[in-house]
Amino acid sequence: MPKLEPVELMLKEYRRLTEEIGKALVGRFTILILGLTAVCVLLGLAVKSPQCFWVVPFVAVLTLNLWLSEVRRGQRASHHVWGLERRINVLYNSRILRWEEDLRFPTEKEHGLFRTHYYIIVCLFVAASAFAAYRGALVHLWGNRASLEMCVVVAILVLFPSVPQLTRLHRFDEQDKKWPNRVADEPNSGK
Repeated sequence: MPKLEPVELMLKEYRRLTEEIGKALVGRFTILILGLTAVCVLLGLAVKSPQCFWVVPFVAVLTLNLWLSEVRRGQRASHHVWGLERRINVLYNSRILRWEEDLRFPTEKEHGLFRTHYYIIVCLFVAASAFAAYRGALVHLWGNRASLEMCVVVAILVLFPSVPQLTRLHRFDEQDKKWPNRVADEPNSGK
């Protein structure tokens, strides 16, 4: 096997990781679409068959866990691409590769903008599950108070597994201490 130069190896890895990010994005959308469709269908079926109300929280938890694992997969690959950009740019002492670096630098306040939709999606599934639990309990004649209590319990049970996964996403916002320093922009680059 021919020996590859370090930059060639890094570029091969860079391409592979950018493809991985694309696959993770497609996976996220696929899981989200299928999960939302399943929840909507189950809520529609529950009008005639009330036991379907109880399936919604399980579908929501499954969908959220699968979806968040794809989110984490994409962010992990994105984080490594960021590190490769730094290494390649340092080797050439020029900002040749800049996508991830430009997304994350100079301020991390922008990361909050990228994360809002994660919270909205989790809240959507929690709300659908809580509504389904409330309606399911009412259909089974538990009364309004017991139905509200069931609504809260189900909302917590659906939200609980998502919280650790959402908090783990923040670790991909920080650069690795082993990476080289950022290469400064060229004076005429307009950045």
